[in-house]
Order: sequence, then C-alpha cells, then structure tokens
Amino acid sequence: TGIIPAPTIGDHDAVFACVNVRVRRFQPRYKWIRLERKFVTEEFLQDSANLPFSVIYGLESPDDMVNALNTLFSESIERHAPLKRIKLTRPPAPWMNANEIRKLQADRDRLRFEAHKANSDDSWKAFREVRNKIKSVINKTKRNFIKTALSSNRPKEVWRMIHRILHPNKKPLHADPDKLNDYFINTNERTLGTKPAALSDLLEFIDSLSDSTTPQQSFSLRPVSHREVLCEIDKLRSDTSTGIDNIPVKFVKLAREHLAGPLQYIINNCIARSAFPEAWKIARISPIPKIDQPLCEADYRPVSILPALSKMIAYIEERVLLGATISGFRKGHSTTTVLLGIRDALIRASKKGEVTLMVYADYSKAFDTVQFRCVLTKMHGLGFSKSFLHWMINYLTNRQQLVQINDSKSSLLTVQFGVPQGSVLGPAIFNLYVADLQEKLQLPCYQYADDTSFYTHSKVCDLDSAVKDVNDAIVRLVDYSQCSNLALNSSKTDWMLVSTPQMARAHDLGDRTFSIKCGDKFLERIKCKNLLGIYLNEHLSWSSHIDYLLTSCYGILAVLKKLKNLTPFHVRKTLVESLVLSKIDYASPVFHPLPIYQQKRLQRLQNSCAGFVLRRFARQEDLATLNWLNISKRMDFNILKLAYKALHDDSFPEYLRLSLHCVNAYSLRSSSAPVLDIPKESGTFQDSAASIFNKLPEEIRNINNYRTFCRCIKKHFKNSE
Repeated sequence: TGIIPAPTIGDHDAVFACVNVRVRRFQPRYKWIRLERKFVTEEFLQDSANLPFSVIYGLESPDDMVNALNTLFSESIERHAPLKRIKLTRPPAPWMNANEIRKLQADRDRLRFEAHKANSDDSWKAFREVRNKIKSVINKTKRNFIKTALSSNRPKEVWRMIHRILHPNKKPLHADPDKLNDYFINTNERTLGTKPAALSDLLEFIDSLSDSTTPQQSFSLRPVSHREVLCEIDKLRSDTSTGIDNIPVKFVKLAREHLAGPLQYIINNCIARSAFPEAWKIARISPIPKIDQPLCEADYRPVSILPALSKMIAYIEERVLLGATISGFRKGHSTTTVLLGIRDALIRASKKGEVTLMVYADYSKAFDTVQFRCVLTKMHGLGFSKSFLHWMINYLTNRQQLVQINDSKSSLLTVQFGVPQGSVLGPAIFNLYVADLQEKLQLPCYQYADDTSFYTHSKVCDLDSAVKDVNDAIVRLVDYSQCSNLALNSSKTDWMLVSTPQMARAHDLGDRTFSIKCGDKFLERIKCKNLLGIYLNEHLSWSSHIDYLLTSCYGILAVLKKLKNLTPFHVRKTLVESLVLSKIDYASPVFHPLPIYQQKRLQRLQNSCAGFVLRRFARQEDLATLNWLNISKRMDFNILKLAYKALHDDSFPEYLRLSLHCVNAYSLRSSSAPVLDIPKESGTFQDSAASIFNKLPEEIRNINNYRTFCRCIKKHFKNSE
C-alpha cells in the first residue's frame, strides 16, 4: 500500500494497494491408490472362494480370528488390485491422455529440438504453430471432457467434476499428525479435566451391580444368523473411505457370499465371550479444516473412519427405552419433527394467552466426553443385563486412533473417553446416555443429539415464578452435567422469551429484564436463534429465516452460474434441485403457513432457479416444464408427506400424531376414506395437515404406499394449477 501525491488533480492524495493475484501453484503430495486397471471380477471371486477361511474356525480368540480374516482377504485384494504409493506433481488432468494431444506433444518436442539445432526462422515458426495448436486442442479437449463428465448418470462423477471446477487447486495440509492426534485425544482433559477409570475398576463395578431385572426382562445380545450378516453387508456404503485395514467396502460386497460365514462365526463368538476384536477398535482420523487457512489444532475437525467390517454389529432397539422427545439418530424422527414439536408447543401457549421462557443449552464436545462408568450406570438403570455390560465395556475401552494426512501417519494413542464416532452403535449409546436428562430437568424438553431445549409456559403476571422454575431447572442441569461428565457451555447457553407481538407491546416484554443464571454467569437473552438450521425468533415470525434462505440460495446460484455454459440441461436441473430447492424444502412445514409477501419472495427465488436451468428469463408458468411445484404447493406437498408418516409409521413421534375423525354411525356418508380431526389450535402441524389432507380426493387418501401417495398428490397438485 502507499500514497501517490496528486496536487494537479485535487487537494487529496491517491491511495493505492498492490494485490498478488497469481494463481497458487499445485504443491506435490503423495497418495496411496489401488490399481484396478487389470482387475477382473470373476478372477477375484474365484480367488475369494479358494481362500482358506476354515482356519478361522480353529482359532479361539476373536482377535486371532479377525487378524486371520483381514490377512487372507487383504492378500487376495492385493493380488488383484494392489496398493501403490504415487506422487501427485500436478492436479489431475485425465483429458491430457487424449491421443491427439500426445501426438501434438511429440511433434512439439521434435520441432523444438530441430529449431534449436537449425536456429532458423522457419523452424521456429513451425514450432510455435504446433505449440499454439496444442493449447487450443487442450482447451477444447478439456471442455469436452468436463461436459461429458457432467452429463454422466452417476452422481458421484458429476459432483467430483463440479468440485474440481470450483476448487481447482486444493491447498494441502501442513499440520503435524502427532500434534493433531494428541490434541484430539485430550479433548476431555482440556474441557473437564476428569481422569479415566481403569478397566479393572470398571469390571469390578459391573460385578458389584445388582440384578435388578429378570433374564426375560433384561436386554442382552443375541446370536446373528447368516442371512442377517448378508443384509448388514448390503447396507454398507460403498462410497466411503477405508479404515486402517485398507479393505474397501466394494470388495467386501463382491465377496459377500464367502465372507458371511466367517463373519457370522466371529460376531457370535464375540457375543458369547463378551468381547470385541482389537483390530476393529482402531480408527483412522482424517482432519478436516474448519476454515480456509487453519492456524492451530483447534481449526481442524476430526473425522473418524473405522474398518468397514467393524460396522457389522446390529443396531440396539432403543425405541422402548427413550422418551418421545429424544429425536437424534432415530427412525421416524428428524430435525423437522423436533422443530415442529417446539413450534406447536409455543403456538398452543400463545393461544392460551401465555408466554414461553425457553432455554437453549449448549454442550462442548459432548460425544468426546462420555464417561464409561456413567454409561454402565445408565444402561444398568435402563435394564441392560450384566453380560451385555461386559460386552459394552469391552467395546468402548482400549480403542486407539491415529491421524493421517496424505501418506503421513501419527503414532497410535488410546482413547479414554467418548463414544466411538463413525460406528453404528455410537449414536445409540449417546442417546441412551442422555435419556434420563428430561426426568432430571422436570420441565418440557426436546433433545436432538447434544442440542437441548427446555421451556416453561406462564401468564405474564406469573413470569417471576416461571423465571424461578427455569433457574431451578438450570441448577439441576448443571448438576446433571457434572455427574454425567458433560461440559455445559454457559457462554453459549442463552434464553428467549417467546410471545406474540401484541402481547409484547401490551406488557413491554422487550424492555423487561430477568435474572436467569447458569452458575455465577447471567445468561444472554436473545431475540433470534438458529436452532437446527431454522431461525426461530421471539414472535414466531419467519422473516429472519427467509432472509437467510434468500441470501444463501442466491449466493449458491451465483456460484452455479460459473458452470452454466459447461453443463447440459439435466445437470443444471439436478444442481439446482439438490443445492437450492433442497434448502427451501428443509423443514418447510415448520414455517407453514407463510404470509403472502414472504411466499412471493421465495417464489421469485424459485423463478431464478428455473431461469438458470432454462438459460432464460423464467416466470412461475415455466415451472411446469421442469416438473416443479410452486412454493405454496411445494410446502403443502411436504406437509402431506409428514401427514402420511404420522398415519402409517409406528416410529413417528407421538407428539405429532394425527387423530382420525370418527363418523357418526347414522351418517349417510358411504365414504371409507380417512378424514382427520381438525384441532382447536390453528397453525399447528395437526391443523395444517388435517386442512390439506381432508381436501384430497378419496382415492388418494386411501393409498397405503408412501411412494404412490407422493406421486399421486404431486400429480393432483399439477392438475389443479
């Protein structure tokens, strides 16, 4: 920066700044890849069929069994698709392998040699012509390659190409893997400072527990069948990274028939011995930067990757053990159902002339601070058998992890706290760990993973009593967090007073002060809260959330315009539907119904999306050509999908259940189509769902298949436009 004197122009000097706009060069790095060019599926399956898996049945220790299985199967994979360490010296450019480019490069090198030798104008002119031609051919070939890749019917290839276009030169990580691993391991020590318990002490604690339930009532692991193992293998995702064993899911699925028998034997042996193989406890941590230029260990987020075969343990059936308002990682539950439950509770209170004091509790590193002794205590209280607790403590303890950056690995360190992230059982264990929180608070509470919100309703004249109830609940929350080894972050825990705008003006609620404390710290009062991706404000108006949606979605559209001339029609349509319209659809039943002016704002956004796809100015009438519903019908469509689940899915939350209208026995109606009761409180999910559902034709309301129901209501909405 500097100043240029300019007395002849004016009284002010000119300020200037020099900015380095050079494109960052690609920095070389090393990577391990599998060479699959010569891979033949039939030969691999034949080799897998001939592997001596029978030796596994002669071993006694589950660790020896898993090591034998990993060794045999890894050697088979290595014979057909060996791992190779390669050096990446430039960004991937597969279009450079075109025959025309290779031929021109050979001609260029020959002409350069001849030009240096002859040093004549004609030879240099011939060299420059070929050199310039190569540049144009490379640009043309690259453009055609990108268009072909973006036209693929395989979403993974399309997204990989989009990422390559938008982020052409990804900056490598320069962090020390050992320092990162030490930082991740010591999360509990930094946060709470508690010491881990020895395994021998945990085993003694299990033996000291009383048999509070009969064997018929307690929960125990049961042996698995061959068919169940095959089903679990089919459920594994093939597009995930490999664990420390370097066994890709792709090859596990190919050899599923040969692996199911040994895996069934190993799993049942683990259940019988209350053990879990040590090789399946080792996690590979991939650090993901939270910001563009990470400066310290806190700027990285650890992503745990476990061996694929360790995910064969079946899910714990937790529905009967958890309260209705615990929604994280549960079938039939979602962030939308939690938000609907909270919103409906606030609406019902406002209809009664009440205000709501709501506290949003924030926990720091909740999954990483879970204490194993507390896990045993809570599971025993829920009725889990001692044999299961012995297996669980073996599953949780002696876990190790390493951090890997490119081909650099840290040393292994032992994990002393936390649930295994990246595992099948980790989310279920955490849900069971916090299942008793609602009972301790003694106030209505909604939980989604580590997000906890609790509240109380009261008349304005009784607000002081409500404040006392909330402060008492916070004291119980602090005690519960200390006993459960959870770090309650008081600096990020805040509260909101929810009321109607009319009530707030009449009673000056915005100017009133309340002393709500967490320990010695007064909690901050907020007017708007980003709760699970939805901006909830103190008057239940959705202007803040709509503003956020518009800003975010228009920003995404601006980025997508870089790809407009490279992508065919169906790819542009897929991009907009997955990146923009999905944001509009997310939890849209929560802010239904919207005022007309807010609907128009969202409708203009959808019209802009249609304009991007059609590459011209688009109006609402053009949505039919894209098979899209307008914003109003789109929101009704999403409510009807939830209404169908509420009627037909037993796992759907109880607090959002819909009641069927009982027709009088003497009614002359002969219709057998279900009709929903309309509740007294308007604006709730039950009210919106009943109002929209009851207007559907009888043949649609009688449909008992979810996909057919969605297809028919979408067709019905299109015909009604």
